Amino acid sequence: MSVEAERVHARARVLCEQVGEAPQRLLVLAGLCVISYMRGETNKAMDLAEQLFDLARETHHSPHLMMAHVFMAEVSFWRGDFCAARHHGEEAIRLYEPGLYGEYEYLSAFVHAQVAGLSYLSVALFALGYPEQALTRCRQAVALARELSHPFSEATALLWAGFVHSMLRACGRITSQFSGRRV
Repeated sequence: MSVEAERVHARARVLCEQVGEAPQRLLVLAGLCVISYMRGETNKAMDLAEQLFDLARETHHSPHLMMAHVFMAEVSFWRGDFCAARHHGEEAIRLYEPGLYGEYEYLSAFVHAQVAGLSYLSVALFALGYPEQALTRCRQAVALARELSHPFSEATALLWAGFVHSMLRACGRITSQFSGRRV
């Protein structure tokens, strides 16, 4: 992500904090969070995701909290905290109500929030040893993205579904290679 994008978001953050409007502050924090984790700055991204989460809780507005859970799931996944990614993915899914979220419906790199939540939940479930649940969530993410006719969300859902399927095949090959052998 460009230095200019970060500079613009940082300036927007200062302005939003002066004005005090929570919805705009949430979107700016989300942008800064994406910039950080795309650069591999996962500690900074987690700090921003936690700020976003705290602000969302203060608003008592379900769309804000759902969005914050998606960001917490994403950053937790990239940090290797699969339990937290699972928790936040499940919470985002629980809070989601179709058609209610307006501008918060699409977030994080223009992916539909529910598709992102399902996708990160699927890989967290796989990493935690729940392959069948992971596959179920993959299928749900792909089906939703197709139902929405949203190409970027569909590409994202297919990317993560492909990852889970490929890892399952690799695990299957390893298992069959060593079945019956003492290691």
